[in-house]
Amino acid sequence: MSASILSALPIVWQGDGSLNNWDILTSANWTNLAGAALTYADGDVVTFDDTGSTTPAVNIVANVKPSAITVNSANNYTLGSTTSGGIGGSARLSKDGAGTLTLTTSNSYSGGTFVSVPSWF
Repeated sequence: MSASILSALPIVWQGDGSLNNWDILTSANWTNLAGAALTYADGDVVTFDDTGSTTPAVNIVANVKPSAITVNSANNYTLGSTTSGGIGGSARLSKDGAGTLTLTTSNSYSGGTFVSVPSWF
């Protein structure tokens, strides 16, 4: 079993700079707060920050259901899918930081989208 199944600790996107697949229990493209590589499991609390690979775009290759999503980065992120993957469930998506976030896939998450406007705006 993956460590991400055993606990609800937050995980942070690292990506691999090649495929950048966001899948379920396959690619160790995430880390815990201590820096250990992990795979994603539905229900995880996910963060995209300045440490993660933004190129190529994050490829959502499954129907993922995180419990919360935070994008807080000066880097630009694109979350899309080359298959029919998307973000579902009751997740809340929060966008902070100066970078842009582009969603290029159909998503069905129901927790809402919240964007913080930078103070310099």
